[in-house]
Amino acid sequence: MNKIFLNLFFTVIVMLGDFGSFSNGKLHQVTFGPLAELGPVISPDGRWVAFEYFAPADNDGIQLWIMPVGEPFLMARAIVNDGQYHAGISWSPDSHWIAYTTTEQKTPGSTLGTSQIDKTDIYTHLTVRLTHLPEGTAINDATSWSSDGRIAFSHDDIIYAIPDTGGEPRSLVTLAGNEGALAITPVPSIVWSPDGKRIAFWTPDDPDHDNSKTLWIADLATNELVAALRHQEICCLSWPFAQALTLSRMNKGLMRVYLFSLESGEFQQLTDGPMDVGAAVDPTRALLFFNRSQSRHFEITDSMVPKLHIWVKSVPQLTRHR
Repeated sequence: MNKIFLNLFFTVIVMLGDFGSFSNGKLHQVTFGPLAELGPVISPDGRWVAFEYFAPADNDGIQLWIMPVGEPFLMARAIVNDGQYHAGISWSPDSHWIAYTTTEQKTPGSTLGTSQIDKTDIYTHLTVRLTHLPEGTAINDATSWSSDGRIAFSHDDIIYAIPDTGGEPRSLVTLAGNEGALAITPVPSIVWSPDGKRIAFWTPDDPDHDNSKTLWIADLATNELVAALRHQEICCLSWPFAQALTLSRMNKGLMRVYLFSLESGEFQQLTDGPMDVGAAVDPTRALLFFNRSQSRHFEITDSMVPKLHIWVKSVPQLTRHR
């Protein structure tokens, strides 16, 4: 009995964590689920971190959870938990809703699941379906909610935006089929610029042979498409500053989080782990949330999920950026 009590005691202490020293530059692990918590996204008001939660009994389902920033993991709770596949979280400008992709299970007689864009109120749990795409439609696992109320997503060779109240998707960027367009399909991540005038995304250089990618910036007013980075092993974009993005980048066998300047083309390393991905900067620009693996290679769980949890680090140097 004493051994059981002690194990429980130390488990609670770990899950409570040490949240009193965010400002001193130390690292803190803030999620402690049984498998993995992926893709942290910070609400615009800085109060919440949303993430994908993997539970052992969910089979193909992925739950969407939120946790108060600065509170222990014991305060985290599920917002979406219906056994379906959900991914690509983004926050509404008022921090009341999360948008995401939902891929429903195959219907009888169908060989494919169908993807749609949904949004859920984090307080009432009201869920609203925003798209009504044909059966068998596959959406990439990314959404991005602009400051002016548009939700971007992609499928086939087109990046679309849909009003956050619903309606018909409108094409923003066409990547194949037109003269001069890219002959490849966009993949996550898709992110709006803070002012909602540009979109960033990456595409694989040669998906059959290597992991190198090109980072594209699309100016939606001029329809100009610029390659900001080429032949880099990158993933997991976010766009917290007008002229700088965060991304994960493989360098000398180590995947770490960097700040990438669109003006200078220079990288600023923000983390120093062996495998850090999926970063998000809080609105104060002083905290960086990201996924970390303690190994140089992703450890895969029995459920075929990379064993990653969410960590937070203070990054006071980011407060200089606008």
